[in-house]
Amino acid sequence: MTCNRCGRPPWQHLTDYQNRLSCIYPPKFMPLSLNPTFLPPLVAQNLNTNLQDSSQYSCPPLVLRGRLKKSNKHTNADVLMNYGHQCANFSASKMRVMCLKLDEERQEIRTWATNTVKMRMLKSAIMCGMRFGTEMSIVRHFNDIYTSWTEDSSDTNARRMYHVLYGNFEGKNANWSQVLEGEFMSRMGREYIPEVDEGNIRTMGCYEKQISGCKSTQVKLLNRTDAGGERGKCIQMSHPGKNKGLESSRRKAGDFFVKDLKTVS
Repeated sequence: MTCNRCGRPPWQHLTDYQNRLSCIYPPKFMPLSLNPTFLPPLVAQNLNTNLQDSSQYSCPPLVLRGRLKKSNKHTNADVLMNYGHQCANFSASKMRVMCLKLDEERQEIRTWATNTVKMRMLKSAIMCGMRFGTEMSIVRHFNDIYTSWTEDSSDTNARRMYHVLYGNFEGKNANWSQVLEGEFMSRMGREYIPEVDEGNIRTMGCYEKQISGCKSTQVKLLNRTDAGGERGKCIQMSHPGKNKGLESSRRKAGDFFVKDLKTVS
């Protein structure tokens, strides 16, 4: 079999860099997921060598699931993966602009995700009745959650803290990151390029990865080891004892552990 665009064997799309750039459309028999340089028609129409208004095509309506890097700055290879050979003849300065556009797009989703996750945590803290200060006021701002946990590391407040950090993202809400990804993409008018279903294994999209990462960051910031008063307690999912990692120490759904730095090394 040969590619219906370049006439070469399909396996060369995966191994030969130049061949990937010379064939922007995948052969009919080749799954889209195996051809990362597939260029949606809308991108091909909008993309040109004039970067006077690069915002027009910095993010097309149809995007690859792996469009954005999870971390590190985007490179020329990332631009070529997303836009194909249309950018192959760009100057170094133009390619730099395209790389920065991808960096900006990633910061865009991270800013939105961080604000959305913090609001979700705050609402959860309010519903749990977390309080702080001498007057035991109900939390009103996101930073009040950390203050409450610092001032009161009792078992009761530990259960509230667990729900804020983890419980509200488990069980019936386990698909929270997918829901937020769908909300973000709908607001921005974006869709992932359809991929062949390989054994019903869902590949996490780049936007969901960023959303999940932002949530983990907020958990670490709220659950710093200097919280919980002088004792320095923190909520964690894994067992803090010597049996950590063993089958018998794995938590059940809804369980959590409180690590006390005074008694646990």
